[in-house]
Amino acid sequence: MKELLNRLNAIQEQYEFSDAQLCSKIGITPDELYLLRNNRLSDPLRLQFIQRFVEMMQEKIYPTKLLNKMENLFTLTHKEQAITIVGSISGGGKTLASERFSNANTYAVYLYIPEIITPRHLLALICQKLALPWSGLNLQQLYEQIIGSLAQEKKLLIFDEADRLNKKMFEIMRDIWSDGKGNVGLVFVGDENLMNKIKRPGTLRDNLIRLMRRVKYNEILDPLHPDDVKMVFKTELGKHKITDDMIKAIFNKYCKLGGFGSILNLTDKISKIAKNTGDQPNNEMAEEAIKRLKI
Repeated sequence: MKELLNRLNAIQEQYEFSDAQLCSKIGITPDELYLLRNNRLSDPLRLQFIQRFVEMMQEKIYPTKLLNKMENLFTLTHKEQAITIVGSISGGGKTLASERFSNANTYAVYLYIPEIITPRHLLALICQKLALPWSGLNLQQLYEQIIGSLAQEKKLLIFDEADRLNKKMFEIMRDIWSDGKGNVGLVFVGDENLMNKIKRPGTLRDNLIRLMRRVKYNEILDPLHPDDVKMVFKTELGKHKITDDMIKAIFNKYCKLGGFGSILNLTDKISKIAKNTGDQPNNEMAEEAIKRLKI
């Protein structure tokens, strides 16, 4: 536990988080942070939250095209207090980009949307993330709590798996944005069909035209770019003999088949083959790694 606390303290110092901000990012209470610092926190779930937060914040991050684009969109959305929609197929790192940006910036709030959610659950989740009371409150009370908090401090709310939201939830968020008096930016992150779901949610009655008119940035991002493959090979393999044509072929194969995660796994296999043979990584090794990679 001492090592975990040391790593957590280093993160808090690096990002200049207050105790309250740190607890909010992790999802624990100030009392639980106090127990941790006194070597008395025994709740395995809370310890897991802390461990995951520390590992994510210290994980090696590759500056992919998707990551850089998402960070730029997050920054613009907060600066302009806009509404943004980001879509992409899985495997590009949307969730990691969203979580890391939220955890590294005190004004950003990451909200993962579970498969089963109701309007009250959504507002309660936002209240929890904003360190506001929520238990026992009705929908209107939760709404007013959020509006009151946003009047005090500008925030960026990032909704991951936003395609799970329904019409009523999207409209509630539009109202929060409108009533927030320019103090909140909203980012909805989802699959590549997210914008189409908002444009055509099923029936004319469900049309979200009032939300659509307020969307400033609408981006469908590629989960992988050829330069991402080159970057990983250069970083992890060092000098190699893998040709640009082979890199292009690898990109074409995995751009929609596991995306960036597949490239990391493939690179690991190439590295192991090269280590066993004692030769520099080359096209033949890449082809062998492709055969061994199971997706």
